[in-house]
Order: sequence, then structure tokens, then C-alpha cells
Amino acid sequence: MTMGDSWSYVASDNYKSTRTLVHMLCDVVAKGGSLLLNVGPDADGQIPAPALLRMKEIGEWMAENSSSIYSTRPLYPYAQGDWRMTQSKDGKTTYMIYLVPEGSSGKLSVELPKVEGKVKSCKVFGEGKVKGSSTLVIPDAKKRVAVVVEVKKK
Repeated sequence: MTMGDSWSYVASDNYKSTRTLVHMLCDVVAKGGSLLLNVGPDADGQIPAPALLRMKEIGEWMAENSSSIYSTRPLYPYAQGDWRMTQSKDGKTTYMIYLVPEGSSGKLSVELPKVEGKVKSCKVFGEGKVKGSSTLVIPDAKKRVAVVVEVKKK
């Protein structure tokens, strides 16, 4: 997938937002795939500033949420609305990834997808919490592109 609109360098390229790129990563991984991002360097071999910024922001998201992406397996039904699901190799941990919609702001409460089996623990990566047993509460949705809820099963 290209970060912009072109497979090669174009000075005035229209780069996809970090939100779009992270959402695509989560969607592809939830279906068992891998995502390859293309970046075209300029004539001097330099990576354009917008591409570097996107890579930095994706890296920051991955630093907090990588366990929901690396070494995971698809988990049927893969997607439910704005949710994407993955699981650990042993199937004992489910990762529910909420793709925060563009334009979201302020406090956001979202119903969690149902989890099969008995739940041992539930943890939100970064800012946010699970209220009761069925609602994810994100304090400031504008700051988040995607929120991961880790569910460990008994």
C-alpha cells in the first residue's frame, strides 16, 4: 500500500493520514495478512517529511500496541463495525482493536464485542478503561487513532 497516492516520489503527493494507515494495518492483520507500506524517496534519496512523520506516529502507536499486531492470529469474525480482532498464538489472549472514527472527540463510550469463554482479565492499552463488563470508555477520542483492549481467558 502506498503512503501517498503514487508508487514513486511526487513532490505534491497527497499522503494518507496516520489514522488511515493504522486502521489499514489493523484491518489487514485481523484477517491474517501483513502490510507493506511504500515510500518513494526524492531524487536525493531523502524520504519526504510527511512520510517520516507518518512513520514516527505509526511507531508511537506500535510501541504501545504491538502485542495486538505481532505474532497474532486472525480471530473470526475478524471485524464487527469499528472493531478488529486478533488473538495470541495459543488462543488464550484476545485483542479487540477499536478503530476510532475520523472526527471523534471528547469522551467516547463504545460497546465491546462479546468474547467467547471465561474472562480472567481485561486491560486497555494507553488511556481508557473498561466500564462494567461491556463498555470501553476513551477519555479523549481525538488523541487516539485506535484503542486496544486485551482480554485474557481462563
